[in-house]
Amino acid sequence: MKTLKHLALCLAAVFIATGCSNDENEPKTGAVKEGKPVKFEMNIGNANTRTVTTGSGSNRSVSWREGDAVGIFVYESTGAPTEYSNKKYEYKDGEWKASGADDAIILPEDGEYTFYAYYPYSASVATPAAATLSVQQDQTIADGNNGNTNYDLSDILTAKAEKITNNATITLQYKHLFSMVEVLVSGDLVSAAPASVVLKDVKTSATINLTTDDISATSDNADVSMCPVESETTQTTYLYRAIVPTQTIEANKPLLEVYGVGADKDKNYRFTHTAAVPYEQGKYRRISVLIGENNAGITIPSGAIDEWEPSGKIDVPGEEIKTIVPPLTSTTQFHAFYNKTAPTTNYGWYYFMAVTEEQANETTADKISAVQINGTQVIEYTINKGASLGWQNQSFGFATTECTAGKYKLSFEMQVIGAITETKTAGVSVFMRDKAYKGGTGVANSFIIAGSEDQSGKARSLYYNTTATGDTWSDKPVEIIFDLTKMTANGPSGSASVIEADRDKDYSTVFVGMTYNGTDTPLHTIQIRNITLERVTE
Repeated sequence: MKTLKHLALCLAAVFIATGCSNDENEPKTGAVKEGKPVKFEMNIGNANTRTVTTGSGSNRSVSWREGDAVGIFVYESTGAPTEYSNKKYEYKDGEWKASGADDAIILPEDGEYTFYAYYPYSASVATPAAATLSVQQDQTIADGNNGNTNYDLSDILTAKAEKITNNATITLQYKHLFSMVEVLVSGDLVSAAPASVVLKDVKTSATINLTTDDISATSDNADVSMCPVESETTQTTYLYRAIVPTQTIEANKPLLEVYGVGADKDKNYRFTHTAAVPYEQGKYRRISVLIGENNAGITIPSGAIDEWEPSGKIDVPGEEIKTIVPPLTSTTQFHAFYNKTAPTTNYGWYYFMAVTEEQANETTADKISAVQINGTQVIEYTINKGASLGWQNQSFGFATTECTAGKYKLSFEMQVIGAITETKTAGVSVFMRDKAYKGGTGVANSFIIAGSEDQSGKARSLYYNTTATGDTWSDKPVEIIFDLTKMTANGPSGSASVIEADRDKDYSTVFVGMTYNGTDTPLHTIQIRNITLERVTE
């Protein structure tokens, strides 16, 4: 589906299965089918022809794009299924054609049939009574085939025509099964487009009954990155959209977060509502975000986009996310430390190698930098093959003096570059330490104990790339809870006794470190993005 400027939906198209003279749609095996090809007209909204609009004003239109595909089920009027189950039709050369000979729908003229259709096509849909369909978690990117964004592919459309004979054009009226969320960002601090806008912890999949339009959202929750859209208002107003299954965000849970705001793109904001916020089936939810020097908040006005019905108005305050993480920009410098001497004071971002600088230069030194990928600052770290792996030999991270006694949540996303050998691993080991650490010597005073769900009581947490292919960002952000009231004297590799921490002695500077951890060879480049560190309120 082709999105025009504002990416929303008001579409009309003619869907025609070609005749038997079209070799592409003729069955090639078995007995010749009797009947005639089914002719469809497929609409969205009130229009019944294929339309293309400019998207000006309140118009937000899409049109079919070359390569788009839908799935169609055909049932007898009695409710019995026919042989035509999840048949795939593709938009080619201005008309709809069966994807293959076995997909062509040919029916007698005298029978009565019921048709169920949906977009986008999925080979995994086996029955119209239980079609499990998902939205894309990163709706900012194109799918690489026909120019559709992941936003377009997340807009689930369904249609049905009941007890219809095949002696005339069969009309399929499509409607939106999920909910559209639109975020408009503006304010004194918004001088450029934010790095990203993210809907927080939303359901991303649903099981749909195409025969009744009943929807049951699954428990697959994840953050959804919204698609940036060209704004038609002012240069300092930025528009984002996402499609999600119908659901309700619980009261006092974050609705969304805006990253990379301000002149240095170092400010992040979170918006939470004290009451529940519904994302309703077939409805459009608009959220206006205001970020200024003295205030931040959102307004959710009533209003509709063409065929989308409006949702009611909601006002929500916002707050800056105090992440305690040093700014990460394209000019960020990682202070280098060599010869078994790790940083003991706050240098911001750093990397460490347990060899001399001369030794590092004689081999292939670690390479670390901040690069911008699709508008987001990413740490890119390539390991020196000549150095031994391990937290005591090589690491990178940042220092802060703003922590106090209590628990802190570290969050980030990770990607491994390059294919990973089957049964092998590649990723990072994460730890927190106090200023007394001396790298490479085997002496480590007062490592902070991790309190994450899966590795509670340990001094480090391990995270590996989850796909053998690599080049895929983690499905969900990595989240680790560190307890700054407890520590061990043996470093992250040991399981030493836990001791109580002395705030005055141990927390004048706290270091968050990451080190390469994996079994694959050659070693891989690691990319890290969206790093936050924030205090956990219990």
